[in-house]
This record gives sequence, structure tokens and C-alpha cells, in this order.
Amino acid sequence: MLFLKNNNWKIYFGILKKPEFYYIISGLIFGTLFIYYAKSNAVVESNYYDFFNIKIFVDSFLIFKGTIVDLLIFKAMSHSQVYIFI
Repeated sequence: MLFLKNNNWKIYFGILKKPEFYYIISGLIFGTLFIYYAKSNAVVESNYYDFFNIKIFVDSFLIFKGTIVDLLIFKAMSHSQVYIFI
């Protein structure tokens, strides 16, 4: 610890006085608790064989391609499209 080497404790206690330090710590704690809660209540799905089906992959790619084309030629005018161009 370089800042403790010079007996400069003001920097160390200065960090503890900033509210951002407590926001980060509380965010880490609440985020960890939320993830733990979500994982404990989630439905466990162990049937993944349909995920790598080539037909599903091709259909998903075609939907994505069609959405991008509609977005770029202003065919699908929605609120989200307006925000993308702003």
C-alpha cells in the first residue's frame, strides 16, 4: 500500500468519506443477493438439444436479417427505431 507507506492516512480516510464508495459496496452486495435469489428460484432446464438445431439457427438469422433490413429502409417505423437514428 503505497499511500500507507508515507503515513498519509488522509487519503485512506478520504476514500471512506465519499458516498460513491458506499454506492459501489451496496451495489455489489445487493447485486450478489439478487443473483443468488434469482438462481435459487429459476426453473432448471437441462434439455438443450433443440438449441443447436440448424433449422432454428437459420430461422433466427433470417428474422434478424429481416429486422435489420426493415430498420435501414425505414419500413418498420416504431418508437425504438426513431431512438436508434437519434
